[in-house]
Amino acid sequence: MLKGKYLSLGIVPLLSAVFFFLLVPASFVSLSAQGEKVVAEGNWTKVLYTAKGRWQIVEKGGKLQLQLDADFQTTNAPDLNILFSPREAGTLTSKNVMKGALRAGELKGKSRWGKLKGPITLDLPANLDLTKYKTIIIHCIEYSKLWSVGKL
Repeated sequence: MLKGKYLSLGIVPLLSAVFFFLLVPASFVSLSAQGEKVVAEGNWTKVLYTAKGRWQIVEKGGKLQLQLDADFQTTNAPDLNILFSPREAGTLTSKNVMKGALRAGELKGKSRWGKLKGPITLDLPANLDLTKYKTIIIHCIEYSKLWSVGKL
């Protein structure tokens, strides 16, 4: 009788762990469990257009990626790019945003009803040194429109 009692006590934690991993969405599991390290994260601040949702820069396998979460949404436009600027966000304008900035890549994702939506993952350039930049930017290069910014 005593053995059965200990056996049932050992099974309860095991079953709890199994149910946790089956029922909890992957987005709630720690990034470190996925082999990723978050090196920067934040929210967007509207300049010309609102960008909703959080952004994260993660290191995965020695490479950097920008991850825009499933809640990410902004007005869609041609040639929307991610830039990194050495300037403070409050000093940026459509006229000076490209000076000293690193173009990381074009934002591509699901577009519906004129909105660009997440989740979106962008592989960042190998030469990106985040210590040299103060601001992450969404910018429409074709029409020179400064969209939204985030503090690094």
